[in-house]
Formats: sequence, structure tokens, C-alpha cells
Amino acid sequence: MIEYLSMTTLIIHPRIEIQKLEVSKIVNKLLNAQIDLREANPDIHIFDASDQKSIGIDEMRSLTSKMNLQPYKNKFQIGILICAEKLTPEAQNSLLKVLEEPNTHSIFILTTKNEKKLLPTIQSRCSKVFVKESLISEEKSKQISSELDPKIEGFISKSLVEKFLEIEDIIAEDKDNPDTVANFIRNLTIYYRNELIKSINDKDLERVKEYKNILEHIQKTTFFLSKNTNKRMTLENLILQIEPSII
Repeated sequence: MIEYLSMTTLIIHPRIEIQKLEVSKIVNKLLNAQIDLREANPDIHIFDASDQKSIGIDEMRSLTSKMNLQPYKNKFQIGILICAEKLTPEAQNSLLKVLEEPNTHSIFILTTKNEKKLLPTIQSRCSKVFVKESLISEEKSKQISSELDPKIEGFISKSLVEKFLEIEDIIAEDKDNPDTVANFIRNLTIYYRNELIKSINDKDLERVKEYKNILEHIQKTTFFLSKNTNKRMTLENLILQIEPSII
């Protein structure tokens, strides 16, 4: 764990999916726990610019200002910046000032496709990680597979009607065991993460896109369930959303 504490970490890989897997791996090592980065955490601040053209100085300042707060539940604050190569020159200089005067409770993790687009002074303050895609994929796939309930694969292979019938059983069981729906969502997430990693390793870009979409639908469903929406209707809607992607 200590290896990540001395300097800001810069993860370098041409694929954003692989970058994010390595971010997750590092965060888990830092906190000595399995952390789902999609879940809110007061000590983890993520700025994902994968869908943006650039990262401006105001956005950079917003991230760095959060890093000045004292940690709430962990030993330090973790700032994650996806696609750091999109930082404007002004934003890079703003980040550089923070890296030049680091506090004792902040750790930055940057990712990039091309480190040469970052200032040499930023690079010099980073511990660079050049990710080997296959190793990350195999390691993560093995870890996720060990957590998967084998029953979920049977569910995935069923017809749409059979899935709806099983959802009825899940909702009925959830009345006696309130964790039933949550465990179902968790296992769906694990299954499709595993499939995503396999697709990345196989360089199957179409499948990568499909599984990313499915995971986004699952994430939205988790949010809706947290707002106490009708569980049966929410799960049925999820199945309808992802079914075309897996036919």
C-alpha cells in the first residue's frame, strides 16, 4: 500500500475501461477494502472527463478544493481524474500548484491515454503505471468470478417470460429477506462486469459497448431502488432495458 502514498499516480493505457480497472485496483489497495467506485464515498472524489472535450480550470479547482477537506472515514482523501490529457493549460497549472504543495491526507490518481500531453512538471511528480491489459483483465475476472452466485447465469439464459416470473419470486422473497433484491442486483453487476472484462481482453469492442450500457442500466436501477420505487416494476423495466443487448 505504501507504494502509492509518496506521489500522485498516473495510470497510462489507451483504453479508458482498462484505466478504470487499474484505478479500482489501486483504491482497493490504498483502503485495504473492496470499494465500488460507483457508490458515493465522502473521501473519494471522481472527475470523469471521458465524455468531455476538455477539463477547464474551474472544474479542476472544484476537484482540488474537495481534497483540502479532512477525511471523513478513511485516512486520506482520494482524488481521481479520468482522462487527464484533456486538462487545459490553465487547469494543468492549477493542478501543478496542488501537487507542488501536497498535504498529508490527499492522494491523486490520474489516468491518461498519452502522458506526453501533460506538463513535464506534472509527470515528474507522478508515479507512472503502464498497465498490461491482459494481466489486469485476467486478475480482475478471476476475482469477480469467485464472488458470483452461479444461479445468476441460469437467470441470464432464461427467456423474457421466465425472467419476469423469477422476478416475482425475488420480490416475494424480498418481503421476508430485505436483502434479496439488493443481492440480485449485486450478482447481475458482478456477472456483467466479468463479461465486460472478457470482452476487453478479447478486444471485442462491440461487446464492450453493450456490456457498458447494461452496467449503466443496472446502476440507474440501483439509484431508483434507493428512492423506494416499486421494486417489481423497477426490476422488470431493467430486464426490458438490457434484454435487447443480450439477445
